[in-house]
Amino acid sequence: MEIKAMSAAVEAVDIIPIAWNIPREAPTPASQTVTLGVRRAEALILTQPDRPFTVSSLARAVGLSTRSLSRGFQRLRGYGPMAAVRRARLDRVRLDLLTAGPHESVTNVAMRWGFYHLGRFSGLYAAHFGELPSATRRSAVPDSRPPQPPSPYRAQLPYPASQQPRELA
Repeated sequence: MEIKAMSAAVEAVDIIPIAWNIPREAPTPASQTVTLGVRRAEALILTQPDRPFTVSSLARAVGLSTRSLSRGFQRLRGYGPMAAVRRARLDRVRLDLLTAGPHESVTNVAMRWGFYHLGRFSGLYAAHFGELPSATRRSAVPDSRPPQPPSPYRAQLPYPASQQPRELA
């Protein structure tokens, strides 16, 4: 009995290296149900990016299991469903930064869209858009300060500043 078990084990060990060298088959295309579910999830994310999504809530909303939704996103888009949520929110942050009023801060905009760790947010934003959120904010509003009237306490020079006498320079 032991000899048969040992010979079966040896045969199994001899087969394993051969099995490791078999080329992998191409991944099967996503089913139509999964493709439709991923598209529905993307539409839901884009129409309601401020909603507190989880993978399970998205999967429930589109009628898939969490595993099917995650694998479908990976296969069709190359990233997971929560990365899609993050991308949609980053796009909204950028839009808000470009159209914000003069007293709107980057912090307020980031927190409005669910980014509470500001250092991590800044890194994600820079990786996604190639610039810091503060640079986007500055480019939207050239000078956020209101124009100041000339101060009555500052004496006007009798000559232009470029022609300043040497003793004052």
